[in-house]
Amino acid sequence: MVNIKFVDENLGKMLKITLVKAMLLLIVVGCLGKSNSHLEQAMESYQQGLDFQEMGGISKAEDAYLKAISLNPELAEAYAELGFIDHLRGKDNSAMKYLSQALSINPDLTTAYNYRGVIYYEVGDTTMALLNFTKAIQIDPAFSDAIYNRASTYLYMDDFESAENDMSELITIKSDVPRYFFERAQIRALNGNAVGSKLDLEQVFTLSEDPELILKSKVLLATIRDAEE
Repeated sequence: MVNIKFVDENLGKMLKITLVKAMLLLIVVGCLGKSNSHLEQAMESYQQGLDFQEMGGISKAEDAYLKAISLNPELAEAYAELGFIDHLRGKDNSAMKYLSQALSINPDLTTAYNYRGVIYYEVGDTTMALLNFTKAIQIDPAFSDAIYNRASTYLYMDDFESAENDMSELITIKSDVPRYFFERAQIRALNGNAVGSKLDLEQVFTLSEDPELILKSKVLLATIRDAEE
């Protein structure tokens, strides 16, 4: 081993300290690189899960989300999607635990509130359903899924005015979705607003190329006209 002798002892100490700091910096950078790599892999797995889920591959989606969490235990979105998968499987207790975990990590995660609202709605707890949908909308006023779900909840409760208001908000956000006009047409018809309902159906006929939706709209229009006679 070569012994390095410093003529200036203070300079020697400073150089030694500098070398130690440089080594520590290299270690930290290496750890950060590894950490960033894990985070990137976690996001890739999460995106794969979304893709599988969209295609109906629930089991593959679940595996991808679990892998994402193993790489990044703070990935709240993955917990939320696992919760929704468990809900689809009828495991609502487990679903709620995943959603609570997601919200403990990110209290502003709108998808978690929306999924929780769906579960409450389907078990008949409209009060808690509305609370969760509304929370999601307060965080993101343009969150169309939560707005639509809240409108559906109001409709189930026969609160036609609130349901129509939410559907109108949806149409303001996305004015090129014919289904939204059809949904509002139904609500308006139930609330006795035949004129408004027919105007919405005209929009459906203008925007939609879906034969099933067009047929439903024609049936609704015929029903409205029959009621007017």
